[in-house]
Amino acid sequence: MSVAIQTFGTFRFFFPEEDWAESFNCYEVQRSRFGEAGPWEDLHELNGYAPASFFLSPLVSYDVDGLTLELLVNRVTTVVVQFSGTSLGDVMQAFNSSMPSVLVASAASGVVSTLEVGFASSILATPSDAWTKLRKAQTFFFGTAACPALVSGQEAYVFTDPAAEPGWYYRTRYRNRATGATGEWSIAIEPTANVGVDPAELIKGVLFVTDPRGLPVAGVMVFLDVEADPTNPGMLPMQIQQATNDLGYVGILVRRGVLATLAIAGVPAARKIRVPLTGDTFDLGDPSLSTQPDAYRVQVPDIKVGERRSM
Repeated sequence: MSVAIQTFGTFRFFFPEEDWAESFNCYEVQRSRFGEAGPWEDLHELNGYAPASFFLSPLVSYDVDGLTLELLVNRVTTVVVQFSGTSLGDVMQAFNSSMPSVLVASAASGVVSTLEVGFASSILATPSDAWTKLRKAQTFFFGTAACPALVSGQEAYVFTDPAAEPGWYYRTRYRNRATGATGEWSIAIEPTANVGVDPAELIKGVLFVTDPRGLPVAGVMVFLDVEADPTNPGMLPMQIQQATNDLGYVGILVRRGVLATLAIAGVPAARKIRVPLTGDTFDLGDPSLSTQPDAYRVQVPDIKVGERRSM
């Protein structure tokens, strides 16, 4: 899988069907608000959509009579809760009276939740005496969404976290809804718009690596060293590397029109190529892309043979 960043907080994930078709049927995303090492929060759940919520125990009383609590709901609505009484019923009544259009509280379950569901729903509590006396240490709560389905014939999937903030990180993996099986997590991705490239400027280079019998070879590292673009100061040199999957396939997203050097682990030669400007995909192994004599083929010298003359 690979990713491009469209705008801040919006990602375009590329999931080649060859990677998931036989084992997985959806993907999930996690978020870290504390750096690329985690801890990680699940934004998707197999059981579907859920609201942002927190729990208050019905077994205790809460010394919040006369206190005020301020909440920011769904990142846009400020809710001020004025408490009167100390029982769970009193507390829940205060939540229900404060902003019934965005929050709902149940004395039976002890749950305060947003009416909106999905990871766009959130509750952010302002630290205060009231919050402390509600016995809550955590101040931020968010909902979850169902794992988005992977669709045959579709490779690009757009994901947006409306709550994204600088310094947050994201990662994704494949999942099978029926069996619960999962793939490996991707690397941590920061949603910084200025490190991304307009997806329209990207094209995917594909390659199938096989052995002499024509059978696919997995785990072969493919390297693409992209040169700096003097006409675009933001296009710095970089090395992209990816291993072939079980089908011997590798797919690498690269900017259209750049110069790059292709190398394959175990192959002593390398090829300098010019990436095509048109199309959605191209064959990394296409000899016509080479900017120099093809190093992957035996060079046959063009020898002039003298004309034979009879005696």
